[in-house]
Amino acid sequence: NAQAAPGRIHVHQQRLKTMPAELESATTVAGNTVTAASATAMSGGKLETLCVAIVDPISTGACLAKHLSSQGYRLCRVFSDTIPDSVKALVAAGLEVDWEVTIQHEGRVASTLAALRGVGVTHLLVGSEPGVSLHAELSAAFAGGAALSLPREALELRRNKYLQSEAIRSAGCDAVHQRLAHTHDDVEAFIHTIEASAAKRFKAVVKPVEGAGSDGVTICNSA
Repeated sequence: NAQAAPGRIHVHQQRLKTMPAELESATTVAGNTVTAASATAMSGGKLETLCVAIVDPISTGACLAKHLSSQGYRLCRVFSDTIPDSVKALVAAGLEVDWEVTIQHEGRVASTLAALRGVGVTHLLVGSEPGVSLHAELSAAFAGGAALSLPREALELRRNKYLQSEAIRSAGCDAVHQRLAHTHDDVEAFIHTIEASAAKRFKAVVKPVEGAGSDGVTICNSA
């Protein structure tokens, strides 16, 4: 049993699937795909190693960093001002990398951007959910302003779990069964809908629409 927290939550049926084989050979984060072929570039007639900055490279973002490191990229990490100090070291054993520099964002995009350019960063990726908003701001600034700036609805789509799943469904891809719940009655109605569909036994996941990691997430084994 689980009590729903106040405010907006969304509930979905838990279903695990493996990653398609065609996606395992590439690393994709926030729309950016990096391959080994792009680890070097010509500059002034010399072959130089590109420098990639990763915003909040924790949890699965550490896998991205490890992959890029294995391909020969120089790496810089940026910690957003929203990520708790307690999770900055959330990196599984074996995924540690040598960072050229660590930059702590303190609220001023211009200062962080200057620091990134100062160490020769050429590409910017996001490693985990806490860094999504900062990554969007830095990407826009990196491009000189409006070139890469995101509309408000696009930025919200990158943080809101309910909207993300609906966007996946709208694109014709498999998506979780879910309900945006405001009350306990909304949750009960969703559970009854799934049960009425003759679905096999399942677990329901209750989570806030925004958040990172497993904050506020409850896996419910019974109604």
